[in-house]
Amino acid sequence: MIAFLLFWLHIFLRPTQDADARDDNSLLQAFRSSLNPAPLGVLFNRYIHIVFGICMKYLKEESAAEDATMQIFEVLVEKVPQHEIDNFGGWLATVSRNHCLMQLRKQQSLQKRESDFRHHSPVENMEWGADSHLTEEERMAELDAMRTAMQQLKPEQRTCLELFFLEECSYQEVMKRTGWDYKAVKSHIQNGKRNLKKLMLDL
Repeated sequence: MIAFLLFWLHIFLRPTQDADARDDNSLLQAFRSSLNPAPLGVLFNRYIHIVFGICMKYLKEESAAEDATMQIFEVLVEKVPQHEIDNFGGWLATVSRNHCLMQLRKQQSLQKRESDFRHHSPVENMEWGADSHLTEEERMAELDAMRTAMQQLKPEQRTCLELFFLEECSYQEVMKRTGWDYKAVKSHIQNGKRNLKKLMLDL
């Protein structure tokens, strides 16, 4: 859960973390004066349970909430010098909510693009073996033909198409499993889909 975050902060901030009794405003001023992240880390550690709770509320998954909590600390390093903050706890809660909402919007946008793209057939009137009008034998034959054609694609294109269409991985999952960035994955899928259509029409 959040234990690894506390451990990271403990290693990063010691020996001042446990002994620092300065109030929130004093720690903010210390950070602004020196831009040393240690005072900000002490301050963040006081509210980390609130930040993590907000992230869990919006993102639902523990690993996503942990990642977002760390990202929010990085955001603070940039945002704090740019804002006048009277109530750090309340301001941090707002920053945390906004960060989570932005993450959700990005995720929803990506899912919509994937859904729109996934439902465009690589061959006219063919939905990657999912056409409800086909018999089971026809559907399996279609999939076999598609897999055969895939073997003629470039390895990068074949890998992305297999993950995205056959295993129904999201863009993020394809990126994680291949190590390629979003732009590369999108390019391999688009080019692979276009090339596969040509290959299947020639079968």
